Amino acid sequence: MEHSGNCTNQGPSPTARRVDPYNADIRWFFTSLRRDVERAWLSCSDTDTMAGDVWSVGLVGLGANASRPWTPASDAMIDFGVVGLFWLRQVVKGWARDTRPYLQDLRQALVAVRVASASLIGAGREDPAGLGAGDFTRVLDALSRHRRVDGSLYSAGHRRLMVYRFCEVIDHGREAGLMASVGEFFRPLRRRHHVEVDPNEDEVGKALPEALIAHLDDHIDLLGGGGRSGWMTGDDVVGMHQAIYRIIRDTGRRPGEVVSLKLGCVEVIHGVHNLVYDNNKAARLRRRLPVTTETASVVLAWQDRRAGLHLPPSASKWLFPSPQQRAHQSIGHIGVTAFQRAFRTWVGRIPVIESELLGPDGRPLPFDRALIFPYALRHSYAQRHADAGVTIDVLADLMDHTSVQTTRGYYSVSLKRKVAAIAKVGSLAVDACGRPAPFADATAYERASVSVPFGNCTEASNVRAGGGHCPIRFQCAGCGFYRPDPSYLPALESHVASLRADLETARAIGAAAYVLSNLTAEIDAFSKVAAKMHSRLKALPPEERTEVEEASRLLRRARAARRIPLVADPPDAPG
Repeated sequence: MEHSGNCTNQGPSPTARRVDPYNADIRWFFTSLRRDVERAWLSCSDTDTMAGDVWSVGLVGLGANASRPWTPASDAMIDFGVVGLFWLRQVVKGWARDTRPYLQDLRQALVAVRVASASLIGAGREDPAGLGAGDFTRVLDALSRHRRVDGSLYSAGHRRLMVYRFCEVIDHGREAGLMASVGEFFRPLRRRHHVEVDPNEDEVGKALPEALIAHLDDHIDLLGGGGRSGWMTGDDVVGMHQAIYRIIRDTGRRPGEVVSLKLGCVEVIHGVHNLVYDNNKAARLRRRLPVTTETASVVLAWQDRRAGLHLPPSASKWLFPSPQQRAHQSIGHIGVTAFQRAFRTWVGRIPVIESELLGPDGRPLPFDRALIFPYALRHSYAQRHADAGVTIDVLADLMDHTSVQTTRGYYSVSLKRKVAAIAKVGSLAVDACGRPAPFADATAYERASVSVPFGNCTEASNVRAGGGHCPIRFQCAGCGFYRPDPSYLPALESHVASLRADLETARAIGAAAYVLSNLTAEIDAFSKVAAKMHSRLKALPPEERTEVEEASRLLRRARAARRIPLVADPPDAPG
């Protein structure tokens, strides 16, 4: 039969192409049904789905993870063949068969057992009968030093988890009789194995440089995407992820505190915008944080956009609803893991991320992308305020810390960075007349760093008294022992402004001429010192001047931490 030109295949109509927002649930239902039927068929045919070294988790019937117990794992394969030692492979398979762990826990245990197997094979300890307590310690040490493919050390939390998973597998193997051929003393010790935490303050979890955050902002258009997710369009997902990033960046709240924000979380009190959030870590609910108008606008703009979405009832109260809703899902907001996954993908999409370090050719070295993750933005928020001179009690309140000691960590500076900063700044120190007076080394600089708010002091009696024995009552600009450097410029200029205010007050009250003369001379002397330092800084090459400014910020932060007053907790009220 001939077809006219008007009857050619023109594809589905626009109505037929329309996507049902819940068709993902329908596909999930049929996928689950097919998997259940296949599992039942294998059971009836006496086929053991756990017999081999490669398991299909969809047929085995394992859950995905503890945060989503209602979601069965599917479309994943577990290969136990990566465990080189046969007896250890059988033990971990027995543990998985008997305990039926979540897929996430099984993967963690498999990594731990693989590392253990490699360490024993590497030491020539392949005979299970000859293994003892020393071999078990060897395995724990290998897990405690577990490194990534690029050679960097995993976090202490990850390494502790690996030790825990391995001990869990071995304990079960002993109790279930799976280790009859293994030496009796190859078992967890009674005392807890300690995983050392790297004391280097420059490791994971510290603040990101402000220049790097600005670079992330420049590429925020790459955050999110990936098409429709559940009942949300791709554009909706993009807008939600970008709003979450901006709020974490601007407020320093933990990622979990942001993704769990509720509708109406911005309120105005006396003209100040406040973000209302729950500090679930410390079980302190409805906390209030002052935020800028710009940050409040981000929240309100997303809230307006969200109002136009068709939401399931379980998501009705959340600012950031989960795109993947199930009828039996108990949490209606997007999960932290989902946002972290999107964040990592975003960081991977950015073509170039440079560090502040220069390579041999003078070009910036690449920044370690593993150090860029959502929680680091909280450290950046705290460090930004510490660098700005915010007092520790105020910062503790902003961070919602119950202990000032917790906040103190954000003021601390590693010894390596501090020594480097002193080397940069100490060489630019001047005397009271503005003449160069550099410090010989970091020790001399520290010895002179007594409690003088706008410069160092080298006068012996004052140094011994920690700055409390100045013979001329802190008129530093007229003292030959005064040694300011560029890190004191903000405090010095603030002191000059304070002296100018004192001078105006003295004139207003008709103070004696010698008082006015003394204040004027002090202002002129301090202003001369500041001008000399500004002149020397301006003469430096731009790269070196930037380094000196960064070193000055580090030293100011270190001094702020050192001057923190320690206040004892008040005694409990009677009764």
